[in-house]
Amino acid sequence: MIELVGVGEGKEYEAALHLRKQLLAVWPDLSQHPGDHVKIFVGLKLYGHPIEDIDLFVVGQFSEPREFDIEFKFYPREGEPFVPRRASVRNFALVIEAKSHDATGVRFDDKVASVRYPRGWECVTEKARQQVFELKKYLARNGVPKIYLQDLVFFSGLRESDLPKRPHNCFGIDASFERILNILGQVSSPANNDRRVTLSFGSEDVFDSIFSSETALLQTMEPTPLDRRRMDRIVKAALPEAWLDDLTHRQVVVRGRGGVGKTVILLQMAYRAYDSNRMRSLVLTYNKALVADMRRTMALLGVPHQIEKGGIRIETVHAFVGRLMHELGIIKTYDGFLDRYEEHKATLLDYIRSGALSPDDIESVLQDNADDFAWDAIFVDEGQDWPSNGCCQTNDNLSLFRATHPFPVDFQAMRLAHSAWAAERR
Repeated sequence: MIELVGVGEGKEYEAALHLRKQLLAVWPDLSQHPGDHVKIFVGLKLYGHPIEDIDLFVVGQFSEPREFDIEFKFYPREGEPFVPRRASVRNFALVIEAKSHDATGVRFDDKVASVRYPRGWECVTEKARQQVFELKKYLARNGVPKIYLQDLVFFSGLRESDLPKRPHNCFGIDASFERILNILGQVSSPANNDRRVTLSFGSEDVFDSIFSSETALLQTMEPTPLDRRRMDRIVKAALPEAWLDDLTHRQVVVRGRGGVGKTVILLQMAYRAYDSNRMRSLVLTYNKALVADMRRTMALLGVPHQIEKGGIRIETVHAFVGRLMHELGIIKTYDGFLDRYEEHKATLLDYIRSGALSPDDIESVLQDNADDFAWDAIFVDEGQDWPSNGCCQTNDNLSLFRATHPFPVDFQAMRLAHSAWAAERR
């Protein structure tokens, strides 16, 4: 049996239908088989996680391993690549990022894939890899631990001949499901049992739990009365049009005593920018607890944050700056990052002031990581806490955070704070 659950329209749903067709082309009996089950979760939402959207989560479990034709050498956990004598699959769990770009909107750096949007390039290879980590956490919280997940990228606008030489985790519109299984043989490090391979991503109990009706992977968040009041304040607010007109052109500073609603005003402006113009905004705060609350509210409102859709992303200042430092090579890992934050920050500012980081270096980071750094507007909560030597605080490094969308935006807006916020125009 093949079951599609979740979103019933859009490119993700079309990709799910295509995969169903390819599955049935290999195993026509699968549509009615009582003991074999494939479930395709379309538009899976990971509420409360930094990455909330999974295009396709494809899970299959068979009562007996199903054999498939061998096309490539397989790459085992240990030893040299080999051509299996026989290959079969017992179960699988695939995290698939679906992209509809044609060849003009896709580039490969060796075998790392990126796609182009108006705001810049997005590395989909890294995006799919990060989705695996978040989905593993999500599954563990929902009672499904100890499962192997494989990330794949489906390019519906490309053919197999448009892709780099294998091995890699991308596939085109003309890839059969047997081709996809052969890709798994290359990228999922299967065990070599005397040149016999059975693909298996977890125990029978683990997969039983995924297919169990008691495991609600497609969760629906129900707003509480408090949630509804927050949503109404954001959606129904009457803001001065002049404030919205100033976005992307001038700084807007909000001042006032504690508790008067300054943070809500920021969210109202970000929401109006998205709702009216599909702008993509970044909201930064030092308050980790506030991040969770604001993300929940945005999720309830159905506001995205992907580069292709606009929307609003909520982050802590440290998370954002840490990612920037990592991309610029200031840090290699995030181990001990917060303990050494001031030291890393001083290094970054020194590199910028000394010219060790050139404008071309910075532009390259922005273009190659548009999902993380391409914003139409930036909002900083509790800006009075921004230190005098914070990143974006000096005149000589403002270009570091220039938005890559055609709007003339830069991160000068992040120099908002000297004291508390007030509603005023500059």
